[in-house]
Amino acid sequence: MPFIVIGLILLLYSFINYHKAFLLFLIFKIFLVTNIVVLSKPGIPLFTLDDFLTLTFLLLYFKQTNKKYRYDNTPFPLKVPFVFLCISWMLSSIFAISGFNMAITQCIKNILEQVIIVWLIWKMIKDKKDFIFLLKGFTFAFLITCIYGLYEEMIQTNPLADFEASMVGDQTRAINFDYTNDLNRGYRIKSVFEHAIGAGINWGMYIILICTFIFRTDYKLKKLYLPVILTSVLALCCMIFTKSRGPYLFLMIGFLCFINPKKLKFWITAILLIIIFVEIAPNIIGENNILLSLFNSQAQVGGSNQEMRLDQLGASIALMSKSPIVGLGFKFNTVLNNTLTSRLLGEESIWFNVITQFGLLGFFAELILGYYTLIKIPIKYKSQSLFFLSCAYWVVYSLTSVPGMLIYMYYMIMIFFIKSSCLEKKSELLIKTHNIKLKQV
Repeated sequence: MPFIVIGLILLLYSFINYHKAFLLFLIFKIFLVTNIVVLSKPGIPLFTLDDFLTLTFLLLYFKQTNKKYRYDNTPFPLKVPFVFLCISWMLSSIFAISGFNMAITQCIKNILEQVIIVWLIWKMIKDKKDFIFLLKGFTFAFLITCIYGLYEEMIQTNPLADFEASMVGDQTRAINFDYTNDLNRGYRIKSVFEHAIGAGINWGMYIILICTFIFRTDYKLKKLYLPVILTSVLALCCMIFTKSRGPYLFLMIGFLCFINPKKLKFWITAILLIIIFVEIAPNIIGENNILLSLFNSQAQVGGSNQEMRLDQLGASIALMSKSPIVGLGFKFNTVLNNTLTSRLLGEESIWFNVITQFGLLGFFAELILGYYTLIKIPIKYKSQSLFFLSCAYWVVYSLTSVPGMLIYMYYMIMIFFIKSSCLEKKSELLIKTHNIKLKQV
């Protein structure tokens, strides 16, 4: 109920200031998980508050564009790969073995959460004021997630997740990942997020976002420095308590986003971080082998391994062979329950999920998306940060499942990097033009 009230307040505010309301919605989305629903009745597709608000803001966008607001009309850089993804999802839904009625609901959900919201973000984030507003908002929101995450670590349970699960009318569809009895790793926190792995990656994305703006842009955060540093340190602590390998790998690759050897403050911060890490690393590795297991197969701590992934790959290929072009469609495992589906387990790679659900067409669509995010867009905008952010995403997503990861935040950070790069180029061009005019005078 509290979440629905906040959502309604945002919608009412959107009639006063659509632009600001949408930016607030992006911050609020951090707290919206699958269990927070608008409609949950047996036999009716689960309609989450996140999807409801996204759809409503989309409809309101077209209503507002004729008014005083100005939106970014530059070409959407992800248009081509997103079109291919939507075609893949739609065709797979039409031929889904679970039936079109069951598959199309998940298809619409994917389009809303991974395409529509990203397009709206591109349209609505316009200038430095928006960047700073969102940085402040995300810092406040992530500080809350960190405080609650540390509280969860102390009490070794998650009352918020239990409450959210109770909000789902059909309890068979409630999601609540519980690691109380994980003998290999102990209790793993997830804070306000759905899963420990996704929680760790979300905290890692916040650290990457903040550090990139500090070290690779000329944005003056002023009074925001202390809060963002505090939140980043707490986010790193919480990431450790998730006891997941994926977030470590994501942050290690993402670290390359904000390397800037030309700035003294980068080297000062890097040296301080190295000293801190040297001090705390022995304690981390002493408590568990999570960090060590990234580099040493003998330090396994449970969870997925190479043998498991190879078995999942074999099962995925065998399942894809039943419908190689468009795949088996969304929710195929609800009607197809055999030894092959049981061998998929948690599908520890995006590719296992893609080839089984969307076949070769989906595989091709993901390759196009990978090409755009890893090669074409970083080259076009001459951005090192864009490349390493995408590299972190694709490497981790290819090696493990990432339930609970805020996919929209990954794309939002990408849009931040693109638009900040464009603004910097415009600023440089204006300075050059001004200097030329002065010389002519």
